[in-house]
Amino acid sequence: MSSVEFTWNNRVIRFVDPWGDVCYFFAEVTYDDNGKADGYSQEVCLVGDDMEELHLVLERLRTALTLPILEAKDFPEPLRDYAKDLGV
Repeated sequence: MSSVEFTWNNRVIRFVDPWGDVCYFFAEVTYDDNGKADGYSQEVCLVGDDMEELHLVLERLRTALTLPILEAKDFPEPLRDYAKDLGV
């Protein structure tokens, strides 16, 4: 049985809301085998098992601010709502 490698990082995504306002949010973005962004989570789960993990989450979000902004319209739809899965 082969293992599937799941590549992701946090990114900033821009979208236009129903009233025409431009908004931005952090998302967990997944990538295909060619390194192209192919999906994102509806919400970023900002939790950790301890303070060290929370610092790592914060660092990933800071890194996301330095990367090019992705457009929500370039994705078919969000992957899933992880916060709901965790009961947050």
